[in-house]
Amino acid sequence: MVINDVGIVESAIDVTGLNAPLSYYTTVTAQIWFPHSNNVDLAIYLYGADGSYMTLSYHKGLTFSNVFDGTLFTDSAPNSVSNYPFSKNGVVSPLKPEDRLTYFGGRNPNGQWKIWASDYIPIIGSGRLNAFILNIQGLYSFSFFLFF
Repeated sequence: MVINDVGIVESAIDVTGLNAPLSYYTTVTAQIWFPHSNNVDLAIYLYGADGSYMTLSYHKGLTFSNVFDGTLFTDSAPNSVSNYPFSKNGVVSPLKPEDRLTYFGGRNPNGQWKIWASDYIPIIGSGRLNAFILNIQGLYSFSFFLFF
């Protein structure tokens, strides 16, 4: 899914079969393959099944290319996207997202989860959302994959 200058891209995964709200001890991770020529252009959000959302990255990555092309966002990563010293082109992984993924604790996981990204800056760069994996681990483990 291509994202052009001043554009939006959205990808959804349907989650079913979980019988209770997510525990506050449940681990949620999101991995994205999102090459982009100027990552500071991007705001990337993860939406839960109930429509609530949290920020994975808000204009991070400086002017480097492809820093989120395989990035695993997890609360247990040693570095945060918020203060990581991006210094070159290429994937950085894993990273803590800007907001904690434990935000989804206590919520019903069944329904449509979405990665939503916006490129806010015109004329500087473009990219493509190639794949998205949502992993929910707790009493049971589920992984949901979407490749384009």
